[in-house]
Amino acid sequence: MSGDRMHDVIVIGASAGGITALKELVAGLPADLPATLLVVLHVNPATPSALPAILDRATELEVRHAQDGDGIECGSILIAPPDFQMIVADGTVRVERGPRENGLRPAVDPLMRSAAQQLGPRCIGVILTGMLSDGTVGLAAIKAAGGVTVVQDPTSAAFASMPQHAIDGVGPDYIVPLQDLAPLLRRIVGEERARRGALFATDGQHERPAVEVGDDNAGQLTAFTCPECHGTLWEVDQAGVPQFRCRVGHRYAIDALVRSQSEGTESALWAGARALEEKASLSRRVAVRLSESGHRASALRFERIAEEAEVQAAQVTLLIEGLETPELNVPVTAA
Repeated sequence: MSGDRMHDVIVIGASAGGITALKELVAGLPADLPATLLVVLHVNPATPSALPAILDRATELEVRHAQDGDGIECGSILIAPPDFQMIVADGTVRVERGPRENGLRPAVDPLMRSAAQQLGPRCIGVILTGMLSDGTVGLAAIKAAGGVTVVQDPTSAAFASMPQHAIDGVGPDYIVPLQDLAPLLRRIVGEERARRGALFATDGQHERPAVEVGDDNAGQLTAFTCPECHGTLWEVDQAGVPQFRCRVGHRYAIDALVRSQSEGTESALWAGARALEEKASLSRRVAVRLSESGHRASALRFERIAEEAEVQAAQVTLLIEGLETPELNVPVTAA
């Protein structure tokens, strides 16, 4: 752990459009940058990630997927591997199969939240292009811990939702277009950290948090259930931003919870449509056999059942096809 007073850990979160943004950002950083970059990009958990190789061609910094127990060393870029959460714990980088947050693994929030807890004002939090609001809670934690918060100007982002949510929910220190991010980070890394309010205290040798950031208290019990494990959800306050958390540890911002619940509703409707179609098929098969056996009245009854089930299945299918699934723009801050 560095004992100086410089900002020396840059924590970056990105999603859709993030590869292009990250390439431009790291291309503007020098090989002797006195900082570590910890990066989460939302990726398909089922496929290998080529992001380290892609960024390696764009920068002189060392780039690789993080491994459990890596140290926080200047001049390197550590990237969260697919289907693993990357966090900071006990002065090292941990890579683990932790609970999904906002339905994502890797997710931005757990990395930023843990970096805020462990490193405090050493952190520079950066939110780039992406959809939905992953990263807003984590960036709020970094700000509460005395770190610097930076968000890509949504007008320069391929997908504006993720940076816009961070702007609305956190009120970052800097909002800059993509081409200005690298020069800004070079300058911030070289600056001495400023003390920010009463969030940090000293014991004469070390700086330590005077408040707990991202406390995992149970919060307020809700009537909602976790879309993933179906456990009860508590509403918790994460550095001023509301979030929903189950006992297992799955976490959701408001927009991610609404989206996950919507996806669950669609899945249930498709299951209902399939069940109705199977009911129609089975009833029609019974009707044929009854007719062949001379039971005309019973055959007609099962034929009517089949027709009703087919009509109901068609109505459910039309309902599903009529569902709109645009990106949700649900405020993530408290009302």
